[in-house]
Amino acid sequence: WTTDLFYFTNPKKVKYKTIMISHCTGIKTSNTFRDKLNYILFLPYRFIMRGLMKRFDSIVTLSDKADNDRFYDNKMLKKYGLLNKRTVIPNGLDVQSYNKSKVMDVLKKYNIDYKNYIICISNYQEIKNQLETLKIYESLNANINLIFIGDYESEYLQLLKEYSKKLKYKHNIQFLVNLQQEELKILLYGAKIFLFSSKSECMPLAVLESVGSNVPVVSSNVGNVGNINGVLCYTSIDDSTSILRKLYFDAIYYENTMKIIENN
Repeated sequence: WTTDLFYFTNPKKVKYKTIMISHCTGIKTSNTFRDKLNYILFLPYRFIMRGLMKRFDSIVTLSDKADNDRFYDNKMLKKYGLLNKRTVIPNGLDVQSYNKSKVMDVLKKYNIDYKNYIICISNYQEIKNQLETLKIYESLNANINLIFIGDYESEYLQLLKEYSKKLKYKHNIQFLVNLQQEELKILLYGAKIFLFSSKSECMPLAVLESVGSNVPVVSSNVGNVGNINGVLCYTSIDDSTSILRKLYFDAIYYENTMKIIENN
C-alpha cells in the first residue's frame, strides 16, 4: 500500500527517477471464498495499477511471462504499451554447501539416508497441493522415504495425514512442522529430489533453494519454474510419476540433470 501512495503524489514535485519493483500480481487464482472475494476487490485496483505503471520511470518484474495468474503485471504493461519501461530481474539463489558429517547427524535424527529420499517444502495449504504430492507418491509405488516440511499445523495437514494412512508405504512418510532454518536447509541439501505440486506460483523460492542445493526438482508447471535449470515440469500425475521414476532410479539421467544445475 505504500507504493499505492505514490499514485497520489504531484508529478511536478517528483524531481527524481522512480522505479517500481513488482513481485507478481495475480487475479485468476480462485480456490477459496477469500480468493473469490479478493478477485472482486481487486477489480477497481486495476485502474490504480495502470496509473502507477504510467507514473514510474522504470518497472522491474521477475519474469517476462504474461498471464492472469501471477504475471498480470506483465500483461498490463503489454496492454498499455509500457513494455519499454520494463526490466526483468529474476529472483536469485544462494548455492548451499554443508559438511557431510553435519548433514548425516541431521538425517540420522529422522532415520533417512543421504540422497535417498524425496522432499516437499511448503506451508500446509490447499494451494500448495501436497495432496497431489501424496497421490504422485502413491502412483510411484516405491519403497522411498517422503519428507514434508511446513511452517505450521493446519486443517489441511490433518487431511494429508488421513490420506497418507491408506498408502502402502505410509511408514515412509514424515510430516514435519516449524523446523529451524538450518535444519530445514540441511534436510533439503541431503534430499535426492524436490517434489513440488503447487497450484499457483510466481517464482517460488523453495524451488530456487532446491536448485541452489543441487537438488533436482519435479514440479507442476506453475509460474516460471519451467525456465529454471534443473526443474522438470509435469502435466499430470501419470506424467509426474514417469519423470520421478526415471530421475530416481536412472543414475545416468540423474547425473545429467545434476550437471545441468551445476553448469548454470
